[in-house]
Amino acid sequence: MSKVVVLEGKEYHKDILKEKIERALDNYFSIFDAVSTQDKILLKPNLLMGAPLSEAITTHPVVIEATGQIFKERGLRSISPTILEDL
Repeated sequence: MSKVVVLEGKEYHKDILKEKIERALDNYFSIFDAVSTQDKILLKPNLLMGAPLSEAITTHPVVIEATGQIFKERGLRSISPTILEDL
């Protein structure tokens, strides 16, 4: 069964989002127990179409930035989804 975590947020503030995302990764997914610093991590944002951020159609860049920062602080390497040929 898939896991989904919904966390409330009123705005896209990197520090607040980072704290919420890190808490979800630690408490609900235990991702850092499953990967090592040698593993490559792919951040896959929703890039459905070009649209203003206010329409919330794609993943907000601050979400990707905060998540990437968490992975880097834990010693993991994040990979841009534009470099898929390296996978």
